[in-house]
Amino acid sequence: MTCNRIPIDTHHEHRIGDAVQVGSRVRMLAPWGEEEYVIVSPASADPHRGRISEVSPVGAALLGLRRGQDVSVRTLGGVQRLAILDLVPPTGPVVAARVEPCAR
Repeated sequence: MTCNRIPIDTHHEHRIGDAVQVGSRVRMLAPWGEEEYVIVSPASADPHRGRISEVSPVGAALLGLRRGQDVSVRTLGGVQRLAILDLVPPTGPVVAARVEPCAR
């Protein structure tokens, strides 16, 4: 039985450094030209609207990288080299909840 949901504001944690994370807007150079995507949860993914999942091959490969870094990613079209040109960290707080059990 759970009773209390305690909100946790992780805004500050997500602003540390300039690494790609969920919510980051990433502009990258791919073999076919420049692309810009927001890294999102799988439920929010819509690649045709510039929203790629954090668990997709490209999204997962970009996580943790910084401006100026590059990575090789295996995609349906083969191995692609992607270079991060710019990134913007998430703009708002990411709120999670910690659930505590009821006191008896």
